[in-house]
Amino acid sequence: MHKEIQIASRFLASFVDESDRQKFEIALQEELVMKFNNHWYPQFPSQGSAFRSISYFHKPDRLLTSVAAYTNTSLTNLPNDLVIWIDPNSVSYKQGQNYVVTLWDNNVQTDRPIHYSPKGKSVTMKHPAQLSPPHRSNSPHVQMRAINVA
Repeated sequence: MHKEIQIASRFLASFVDESDRQKFEIALQEELVMKFNNHWYPQFPSQGSAFRSISYFHKPDRLLTSVAAYTNTSLTNLPNDLVIWIDPNSVSYKQGQNYVVTLWDNNVQTDRPIHYSPKGKSVTMKHPAQLSPPHRSNSPHVQMRAINVA
């Protein structure tokens, strides 16, 4: 679960200002771990997929707005027609009417970087196999807490 959450968080954080990216990514990882607790089924990856999706259709998912508010981060660069699915062994997204793009699939071995170009903005991420494990900051400016998204 942690690898999938790390990949999704890194992808979504790539749309926020660079100065806010790390604190947003860490807070989002922590919130996703709490949200997905008891909703992660490795034997049946499609079970709970809708619950584990994050969408932004004309307004951002409540989880994103809560994390953005807590970290004082703007979501203005996030595409407003995006959905990302975070499932066991797979992370994928779709923007608008385009086809589904797989960010990571545990069954496919590759080290190619991931490229994404929403509305003229180009984003390149290291391939998930090259990502370092999730970490917590010791900085006093990045103090994590539970965020209510009810």
